Amino acid sequence: MQPAIRGEKQSNRLLRVALSGVIWFDLIAALVVGFAYARYLVGPHVLNPTNIRWLRGDAVQYYATWALYRHDPRLHWPITFTDWINYPIGESISFLDPNPLLAVLLKPFSAFLPQPFQYLGLEAILVCSLQVFFAARLFQLLLGRRLLSVLLPTLFFLLSPPLALRLGAHFTLTNQWLLIAALYLFCLAHWEPTLPIRRFISEATLLAFISFAINPYLAFPVLLVLSAAVFGLLFQRRLTPTAAVRALAILGTTSLLSAYIFGFIASGTKGYTAVGYRYYSLNLLAPFDPDAYGSLLLSRLPHFTEGQYEGYSYLGVGVIMLLICAPVLLIARRSKLPHFQWQSAIPLIVACVLLTGLALSTQITAGSKLLIDFDPSQKLTPYLSILRSSARLFWFPYYVVVASVIALPYLLLSRRWASTLVAVALIIQIADLMPLRRAVRSAADVAFETPLKSAIWSRLGQTYKNLIVIPPLQCGAESTPGGEAGFRIFGMLGANQNIRTNEAFFSGRPIDQSFCVTAESSVKDRPLSPASVYIASPAVATQIISKGTGRCHNLDGFVLCSAADDFGLGPADRESPINLWIQSNFKSILLRQPTNEELAKWAKPLSNSMARADLIVDLLSSSEFEDKVLPRFQGCLERNERWPTFAEWMQTTQVVAATEGGGRSRHILKNQNLAVVCVLYFALLGRDASLEELSSWAQVWAQGSLRNVVLGFLGSPEYQSKHVF
Repeated sequence: MQPAIRGEKQSNRLLRVALSGVIWFDLIAALVVGFAYARYLVGPHVLNPTNIRWLRGDAVQYYATWALYRHDPRLHWPITFTDWINYPIGESISFLDPNPLLAVLLKPFSAFLPQPFQYLGLEAILVCSLQVFFAARLFQLLLGRRLLSVLLPTLFFLLSPPLALRLGAHFTLTNQWLLIAALYLFCLAHWEPTLPIRRFISEATLLAFISFAINPYLAFPVLLVLSAAVFGLLFQRRLTPTAAVRALAILGTTSLLSAYIFGFIASGTKGYTAVGYRYYSLNLLAPFDPDAYGSLLLSRLPHFTEGQYEGYSYLGVGVIMLLICAPVLLIARRSKLPHFQWQSAIPLIVACVLLTGLALSTQITAGSKLLIDFDPSQKLTPYLSILRSSARLFWFPYYVVVASVIALPYLLLSRRWASTLVAVALIIQIADLMPLRRAVRSAADVAFETPLKSAIWSRLGQTYKNLIVIPPLQCGAESTPGGEAGFRIFGMLGANQNIRTNEAFFSGRPIDQSFCVTAESSVKDRPLSPASVYIASPAVATQIISKGTGRCHNLDGFVLCSAADDFGLGPADRESPINLWIQSNFKSILLRQPTNEELAKWAKPLSNSMARADLIVDLLSSSEFEDKVLPRFQGCLERNERWPTFAEWMQTTQVVAATEGGGRSRHILKNQNLAVVCVLYFALLGRDASLEELSSWAQVWAQGSLRNVVLGFLGSPEYQSKHVF
């Protein structure tokens, strides 16, 4: 019996430590739970820092950015700047959306780290662990240190749908623990009367600095909530007006300093801003929308714009059940509601209302319906574009709602009944979110496949210092080699070959167009640099060959050029101006390279614009284009908010293209034809079409044929200025 008694005492001692609020125990427990959940959700291969074979989607971009930054032997200011990306101008890696803080902390140890080395899996463990840690500290503060009243609510936060969705995809945005830490500090400042004010300000300042070193979409809510906490302390008279102003000044200065140090404030540019405001907004129904991932009871709800996936803030059936129970409990058990100063929560409520309003943008939508448009002419959009993906700002109010409905049963019911109710809700929540977790896990098995298969690519780093893509991705995805996946392909190539690249993928700011003009003209107007290897679009390669400024070869569907190197391939007929023009059109219209038979079929007759029109008409009329390619160009019509969606075009038989006298509309063109015209703008001119341009070409086609439209494009000054052949 003695060993059993000793074991029982040991178990009781551990339980007392677990409930005592000791930070080191909370950290260890959080690390264990966070590691287990991260491993379960994204898989062990993601957690292996030397494994990059699993990389997919945005994760490819993040790794390539970190690897190129790591290879840069020089130090720059700001500390996130490098000229190994966006060469020769360079750029702060913060605008490519990795975790700048982790990159900066790891770079000094780069010589000791293995090659390759990715920190994304480690970040997944870290964010899950910190999510658990700060949620546990929050509920210890709000509900006391009983095991179930801390464990059950904390698991809701760990299983958070917005967190799960971002794990394995957009790693930086998984740092939602920052929001929970801000909420914890707010509650600590207001409901822990023994807390020294100096300690609160120092911890708040540290949190603000870390937040702005990671991501502005998370940092802004953190700063707002911490500022609200200062105002709350002022209202409680625990801070004098002078002390409150000093605290706000410290928070603001620290935030600006962190943003500057980590390169989010770009001198002489538009900084962290880009198009998409209102498109990536929050839908009012987002908390009840499981999206495409499914639910036990709820169905996917319609969106007003496709970009509202950014506002994924599904509560889950378990939390919704507690939300429905909340008013019932408040009415039935209102006498049991603990007495505390509700006015101290007013700054928090104001912050949540403000963040929700900003997340909704200047147009309020519910499902597919537009309820209110406060700025129909979008005069405010240029000033609010820094909030591009504004829907993300709702995450803090989201966690406040979840924390409130979970804590309420513990405030109104006995511990046993409250734990029973919350446990049932947690079981339902786990079952309800199973499809989401399954989707995240299955996505982890779909790795990025580079199209660069030849061994020649793996030898470029032995000869060249720079990898130049013309035109680079940041100058337009329509005409760059590799399209939207360009930086994933060539950024990874540069990272693996340890050479600089002019490619970049900016998610948070527009590119200086003078860079694009200079990049292309430097290749067209003078000999290629012997220190650089070039990946050229067929149009640019045609000019290089015709002017004799370099040599070009087709390799794995891309045109590889250099000053004098044949890469061991020898001369190739496929790289003649005519053949490059054929390849360019196959790539832009059918999204693939032509076979040798197709190349031979069209090379001989292409001596005039009439024969060139035949090629384009043939490609656009093919079943391959209509069945496999045309549906992928739905963005042609969706980009203009004044046009219906592509799906609506395809459901109707004709489209109104002109208005006759008396206000009568005449239907002159089938919608699929209009979509083809839209594709022509991307394929031949490399840009979007305006409403007026589409209407104009619609009339040309209605009065003639597709051939007339193609001849008009080929004969236009805009087309001829972009193509030599």
